[in-house]
Amino acid sequence: MTKKTSPLFPDGLPEDPNRSNDPELLALIKAFPRLFRGEQPRVWSHVPPGWAGIMRKLCGDIDALLSDAQARSFQVQQMKEKFATLRFYWSADFRASPKHAATVTELDRLVDLARADSAVTCYECGAPGKLRSMGGWLSVRCEAHSGGHAEVQQ
Repeated sequence: MTKKTSPLFPDGLPEDPNRSNDPELLALIKAFPRLFRGEQPRVWSHVPPGWAGIMRKLCGDIDALLSDAQARSFQVQQMKEKFATLRFYWSADFRASPKHAATVTELDRLVDLARADSAVTCYECGAPGKLRSMGGWLSVRCEAHSGGHAEVQQ
């Protein structure tokens, strides 16, 4: 049987669509138990190799921000690339509480900063990158990982 592939997984799609063997994701789960509760996010997730540093910084900043009480209800829901930039989805019991509005605002700011960093960081290696159209997919790549695809003019 031939394995299904995609631009994201040229060696084949994961066997279990809800579980990831992504080494960067597994390392984050181990490094930040308060954010992940020792489990993979509820929705399939992926940490591109070039964005691992961005994700580690984001998780570290979130972990430092949350009080122990807030961390008990915090859960990473999904981490991935979408439309060529980082997406980080989370939930917490305190999200709608006016008492925790400053924390929620800061969490959103941290996620926005990470997304902005990903927009100029190569998906593959972490070097400075530019938005490129790669066979119908948008991706941020450095010149070495561009595959000869031209920069998208914005």
